[in-house]
Amino acid sequence: MIAFGPSGWRGIIAEDFTFTGVRAVSQAIGEHIRVEDPRAGERGLVVGYDSRFLSEAFAAQVARVLAAQGVKTLLCERDAPTPVVVFEVLRRRAAGGVIIAAGGEPPEYNGMRFVADWGGPALPRAAREVQERANALLGGPRVEELPSSEAEARGLIERINPRDAYLERLRSLVNLEMIRESGHAAGRSRLRGEGSP
Repeated sequence: MIAFGPSGWRGIIAEDFTFTGVRAVSQAIGEHIRVEDPRAGERGLVVGYDSRFLSEAFAAQVARVLAAQGVKTLLCERDAPTPVVVFEVLRRRAAGGVIIAAGGEPPEYNGMRFVADWGGPALPRAAREVQERANALLGGPRVEELPSSEAEARGLIERINPRDAYLERLRSLVNLEMIRESGHAAGRSRLRGEGSP
């Protein structure tokens, strides 16, 4: 059973977090957004992922399932932290986003969350609907996927690089010269992929 809440769904890769589950949740998210907004398919979803094991493969599967439903997918061409994906959802006025990441969980975990079109997490009602739809799909017929090559040819999967626009926006908000001149040292952690720029 998939427990999908406002923060999404997390589990141990290949035990709780599986390709079968990712297909079901992807289908459920696609169905949910199309019910909420008839234009959601053309507005599209931004799909991003962190640098954990299999994250890129899970994200590609999300894109193929959404494409089979006629939902345009803006698939990040490389790992991108959650703030970058959220920024891109807002910048493109997308119908939302899907992020394959597990935050601070140990390396054997992965996760999947839905970002609403306003940039925040799924509201409780939306999360409940996605969970119910996904669990109903687990025992039903196989969820359809459109091959990536066909989806890209039809314009349903577009590979994007949101990093440059995000960094440009950060530079417009933060006085980097002042930070450089302060003489203070700064460090960062990749946080298992969440902190990669």
